[in-house]
Amino acid sequence: MGAISVDNGPSVCVACLSCLNAGRALGKWITAEQAAAEVDAEAITYGGQGEAMTYGSGAAFVGCKRCGGDEWELVDVEHTPHGFRELRGFYANAGELAECDDLDTLAIFAAWYNVGGDITDLAELIAAHEDRYRGEWSSMRAYAEDYAEQTGMLAGLPDHLERYFDFDVLAHDLDMEHYFEGGHVWYAQ
Repeated sequence: MGAISVDNGPSVCVACLSCLNAGRALGKWITAEQAAAEVDAEAITYGGQGEAMTYGSGAAFVGCKRCGGDEWELVDVEHTPHGFRELRGFYANAGELAECDDLDTLAIFAAWYNVGGDITDLAELIAAHEDRYRGEWSSMRAYAEDYAEQTGMLAGLPDHLERYFDFDVLAHDLDMEHYFEGGHVWYAQ
């Protein structure tokens, strides 16, 4: 497929579907910044893999230089949240993807929350993340300890009895209504 992507944010590897099916794929990595620049310039070339051509009606499409095919497929993605892992969604949100500060955390959330791919708008995904995000923790037990303190669960309990509180059981119960991955916790309900 093309060269290995340099770790510079959201990127996709695009290949001509006809070439891919014929076993001669010419995949090329495109970063969100490159895609955003192509959108701004109204010159989407799928990373230089094609030349602008037109249908009879005048609607532009990009044809593969090798076979003339006009169907493009994402064959790999990096740092790209679920729901934006198709060509149109990636290009439609390229500018926002390139500017997103915490895309790695958002990608972890999206992999769990947006499994069906229903959210294809980055602002909507960010809003869902912010509504459910509970913070970064080393474990569910660490989250449970903070949760007990923040909610006043141990208020009024004498200090000498606090050590008998079973945070592992609380962590198990919280795990039923929260999602923990990569050190991050989101409310699942």
